[in-house]
Amino acid sequence: MTLPFTFTNKLSFNCSGPGYNSPVLIRVDATKEVALGHLRRCISLACKFKEKGVNVLFLTSSDDFAERFLGKSGFNFISVDSAVNSGNDCDFALKTAERIDAKIIVIDSYEIDEIYRKRLMNSGLFVISIDDMADRSIPSHLIINGNLNAENLRFANAGKVSMCLGIRYLILGPDFWNPGRAANTDNFDNVLITMGGIDHYDLTSKILSVLDKFDFDFDVTAIIGPYYDNLDSIKMQAGGMKKKVDLVDSPPSLFPYMRKCSMAFSAGGQTLYELAALGRPTIGITVWENQAGNVSELSRMEAIIGITYKEGKGFSVMLGKSTRRLIYDKTERQRLSSISSSLVDGKGAERACKAIFESYKKWNSKDCRTRIYD
Repeated sequence: MTLPFTFTNKLSFNCSGPGYNSPVLIRVDATKEVALGHLRRCISLACKFKEKGVNVLFLTSSDDFAERFLGKSGFNFISVDSAVNSGNDCDFALKTAERIDAKIIVIDSYEIDEIYRKRLMNSGLFVISIDDMADRSIPSHLIINGNLNAENLRFANAGKVSMCLGIRYLILGPDFWNPGRAANTDNFDNVLITMGGIDHYDLTSKILSVLDKFDFDFDVTAIIGPYYDNLDSIKMQAGGMKKKVDLVDSPPSLFPYMRKCSMAFSAGGQTLYELAALGRPTIGITVWENQAGNVSELSRMEAIIGITYKEGKGFSVMLGKSTRRLIYDKTERQRLSSISSSLVDGKGAERACKAIFESYKKWNSKDCRTRIYD
């Protein structure tokens, strides 16, 4: 639902959380430019809030798929026509927090700048930033970065903000909270391809082309994200292949497809960690700068085979060599599966939720709400 800036109805929430009895407001977007990762992560955190008896309201820029995705999640949301960090966006966030009596706001967006965050803090809100980068100052009361390399990053405002860093705070969805034992890698019958919400470089088609060259009996499942503009290319490639290819359009969860696969190709976002939690041997591909740390660190620990996308034939050659390594070497698949599943225990959302409420309680007890963040 898209609402005007002036509220006409009163939202009512009943909360019974751990020492916190107000809703949590989450400001996050899913668009063609930023894809799905931020929204999926915040919905996962919201599921943990809900489990603790705390209600959540999402505030998001208007986007057809984001609204459908949130609608299916069951969480309350308000969508606004303005882009994040533009126009009256901050005013709307403040007004929304006041309307529902939220004391905590979670932000998951690279686009929200220092001025916006400081305004939220000066209004008396407890500001939590979920962020994957350390390339700028992020005024907040608490920063959460659950990536494997987070503890090695140098934050511009280190020492001035509480931090939850590293894979112990990796926020995954409920399907991955108790991932169980690593995969059985003896059989090889299905390959999963998932490049996230958008496939800018048509990597799905390139991977399909490489897979079709292998004289090995397996099927392929390719996930089609909601913002893909290369669907015709993928269909053309899949239609001419000897192997069976199942194209799956924007499923509500990747979990069943991950469980089914013998190996996977994934872009370098959160999906890499989900595959790791299930022990699926994976070729991780760095597509964007904010994915480089995930791929390089998981590769360094020999939990995945990591490569970086570059234009030219060299990428396809590297892709082919890496693929051959996993298809024909059961021992290698077993090794990757064992290492990757040992890294991700699925309890990051629980730890993050606990840290949020403990930090809020400590901050609130010191009566810091009137502090001016200049």
